[in-house]
Amino acid sequence: MLTVNERWKESVLKKTGLEYITLTEEEWILLLAGADASSPILGEYTFHYIFFLYPFSPFNFKALLITPYSEQLDKCLKRMIEGGILVKEIKVVNTMVTEAYKLSLRGSTAYRNLKNRIYKKHILINDHLVRPVANILNELESLKKTYNGKELLKLLTLTIAKVKSGDLALELHLKEHEIQYLKRIIRYGGV
Repeated sequence: MLTVNERWKESVLKKTGLEYITLTEEEWILLLAGADASSPILGEYTFHYIFFLYPFSPFNFKALLITPYSEQLDKCLKRMIEGGILVKEIKVVNTMVTEAYKLSLRGSTAYRNLKNRIYKKHILINDHLVRPVANILNELESLKKTYNGKELLKLLTLTIAKVKSGDLALELHLKEHEIQYLKRIIRYGGV
C-alpha cells in the first residue's frame, strides 16, 4: 500500500514521463558485482568502500577503526552468498591472500535479467532522487575499476578524509558483528 507521499511522487514522475523503479539492496550489489564485465571483487571491504564513496548509496555507514562499515551491506552479502548469487573464494593476488567475490552462474543470470528489466529507466534513490540507470551503471563501473583490488591501507586515507569532512560521526563502541568484520578484513585485507 503506497503512502500519500509515495502516490504523489509517482503521479509527478508519471506526468514528467519518467519511468522509474526502485532497487533492493541485493540488486544494488548485483549491479556492482556485474560491472566491469563481472570481474571479481577483491576483498569484502571493497564493497563497503565503493558504496561508502558512492554519493547515491542505499546503505548507511559508520566508520570503524580502519574502514567504513555497513551492517545492511554485510548482511546482504551474507544472504547473497548463502542464496547462491555470489561465490566467495580465497585467492592469492600480488603475494597477498584475499577473498574474491564473483557472480555465480545463477547470479550472472540474475544480473542479466536485472539489466534487461531496468534498461532505459530511472532509479528512485532514497525516496527522493531520480537518476538514469545508465548513469548509475557507469558510476558503479568506474568506482569498481578504480578501487577494486586496492590495498586496505591505501583506502584508509579515503576513510580518514571522509571522517574529517564531517560526513559521518565516528562511533568507537563496536558491536560483535563489527568486530568480526574487522577481523575478516584484517585477515584478508593485507593489514
